[in-house]
Amino acid sequence: MTSSRRLTALAAGLVISTLLLGGGWLFAGLRERAAQERAAMASLARVAEVVRGAVDESLEELREREDERPFYLYNYYYSPPDVLAISDPVAVSPLAVAPSDPRIVGYFQINPGGLIQTPYSPDAQTPAQLDTRMRQMLSHPDFERLRALAIGPGDDGDAPGPQITSLLTLNVPTAAPDVSPPMDVNAWGNAQAADIGLAQQGDALANTRVQMRGRQMPTFRREDVSWAQATAARARNAARGAARPQRPDVRAAGLGNLVQRETEVRYTPMVFADAHSQILLQRLVTHEGVTAVQGLVLDRSHLEREWIPQVVARHAAAAVAPAVVSDPHGCLAHFPASAHLEGLHLCFSEGALRAADVGTSLGWQLAALIFLLALSLLAASAILASARRSDALSRQKSVFVSAVSHELRTPLTTLRMHAEMLDEGLVTEERRPKVHRELVRESVRLARLVDNVLSLSNLEEGHRRLELADGDLRAHVRDVVESQRARVEERGFTLIGPADDAPLLARFDHQAVDQIVVNLIENAVKYADSETKKIEVTVDPPAVIRVLDRGPGVPESERERVFERFHRVQRQEHSHAPGTGIGLSLVRELAEAHGGRASVNPRKGGGLEVRVDLGG
Repeated sequence: MTSSRRLTALAAGLVISTLLLGGGWLFAGLRERAAQERAAMASLARVAEVVRGAVDESLEELREREDERPFYLYNYYYSPPDVLAISDPVAVSPLAVAPSDPRIVGYFQINPGGLIQTPYSPDAQTPAQLDTRMRQMLSHPDFERLRALAIGPGDDGDAPGPQITSLLTLNVPTAAPDVSPPMDVNAWGNAQAADIGLAQQGDALANTRVQMRGRQMPTFRREDVSWAQATAARARNAARGAARPQRPDVRAAGLGNLVQRETEVRYTPMVFADAHSQILLQRLVTHEGVTAVQGLVLDRSHLEREWIPQVVARHAAAAVAPAVVSDPHGCLAHFPASAHLEGLHLCFSEGALRAADVGTSLGWQLAALIFLLALSLLAASAILASARRSDALSRQKSVFVSAVSHELRTPLTTLRMHAEMLDEGLVTEERRPKVHRELVRESVRLARLVDNVLSLSNLEEGHRRLELADGDLRAHVRDVVESQRARVEERGFTLIGPADDAPLLARFDHQAVDQIVVNLIENAVKYADSETKKIEVTVDPPAVIRVLDRGPGVPESERERVFERFHRVQRQEHSHAPGTGIGLSLVRELAEAHGGRASVNPRKGGGLEVRVDLGG
C-alpha cells in the first residue's frame, strides 16, 4: 500500500472511530438525559401532588362546612327553632350578607319549576346586586339541567302545582292579601314566618293562624341520602306523583295536631360540579315532598389568580412553583390543580424543570461531539491534503530528478564531446575559441545547476547562513547582468541592465543576489521567447530588484504556485523546455532569508514582472 493510501485509510479510520465514539457517547447521554427528565418529572409530579392535596383538603373543609348548613338558611327570613314568643322577630339568615369567604360568589336555591331564589334581600345595595347577579347566572340555558333537578309533589318539573297552597296556609279562611311564598322545601316555616309578620302588624286572622299552628318550629330529622337514591326517588315522584299531604282540619282538630313536631328532610352530600364555566357546590334537599337544589357558586377567577397561587406559595419552593392556568398549552408539564376543579391546571415551565435538577450535560455533550467531529474532519482533511501534497511532491520530485538528470546530461555530454574532439584533433584552429567558450558556458551552467540544488537543500535544512554586507546593490546587479549578457544575446535577446545612476546602498548577501539575478534572467530567457525578445533588469529603492520581459506571463491562478518547489506552469509550448522547477523557489527563499519577499505581476502591455524585495 502506498503512503497516500495509508494516509487516506488513516483519515477514514479517524473519522469513523470519532463517529462511533461520539455516537456511543451521545447515546449514553440521551439515556442519561431521559432518566434525568423522568426523575425531574417525578419531582414536579410530587410538587403538584402536595399542592393539589392542600387545595383539595381546603375545598373538602369548605364542602363539609356547607354540607352541615341547614336547608332553611337559604331563605332571607327564617323562623329559628328555639324562638317561642310571638313577639320575637323573624330571624335573618346568616347567608343574607355578602360571603366573607372570597372563594364564594353567592348562595342559591332552585325550587320546583326552575324558580330561583337567593338569601339576599332586594332592599340592601350589595346583596341586591348579588341577588341579581346570581339570578342572571343561574337563568342561563347552561343551567337548565341543574334547574330540572328541582321538583314538587305531583309536579312535572315545569311549574308549581296548586297542591302547595295547603302547605302554606292550612286553608284557614282569611280575607288577608295573599302573602304565600313560592313553593320550596320550607313551606311550613315560610308560612309561619309570613303570618308572624302579619300578626305583628295587627292582622287578627294571621294571629289566629299562628296560634292554631303553634309557634314552635317543627323538629327536623335529617336523613343523609346518596345522589343515586335522591335522583331515583325524584324519578319515581315525577313518574307517578307524590302522595298529596293531608290538610289538617282546623275546626275539627286540636291545637296539638296542628303543630308539626317532627318532619324528615333528606340531604344529598354537597358535590362539586361545573356549569357554564362556573364551579358549583350543590346538593338536593327533599322536604314535604318538595325537592330543591341548594348550593353556592365559587369564584373561578379568584381561585385561579389568587387563592390557588397562595396555596402554591405555601407548599412549593419558588424555583419549582407552578403557575395556575386554564389552558395548559405551552406548559412543559402540567397536572390537575384539584380533583374537584375541572379546567384548572398546575403549569410547570422549563425553568422549573431545570430547577428540579435536570442537568444540561446533553447540550455540552452535543457541543463537545460536534467539536470533536469537526476536529476529526479537520484532521482527516489535513491528512488527505497531506496525502495529496505528498503524492504531488513525489510526482514533482520524480519530474525534478528527471529534469536534473536531463540538465546534467546536456552539459556533461557537451563537455565530453568537445573534450574528445579536442583530444582527437578534430577541432580546427578557427573553431577552437568557440569550442572553448562552449566548454566554459556548459561548465558554468553545470556549476549553476549544482549550486542551485545545494543552496536549496541548505536553506531547507537551515545550514546556509547569509553573509550580509553593506554595498551598492545597483552596481552589483549591473555587474551580474553584464556577466550574463553574452549568453543572453547569443539566444537572440536584448538584455538591459540597471541604469548607471547614483549608488543604491543596501545590506545584502552578494552570492545570494547573484543567484537571484541569474535565475530570473535564465527564467526569462527560457519562457519569454516572443517576438519582442527584450529583458530588463532594474534596481529601485530601498532594495527592490525587478526583471521584466514580454513573454506570455503567468496565469493569475499560478502566480503563487510558481514559487513552489518543483512546480512548473503547464503550457503546451513549454512542455519540452529545459528546467528543474527550483529556480523561482530558490529566489523566494533567498528573498525571505533577507527579510523580504518575491512576487510575480502582469506587466502592462503584456509580459511578466518578477519583483524581489530584499527588505531594505
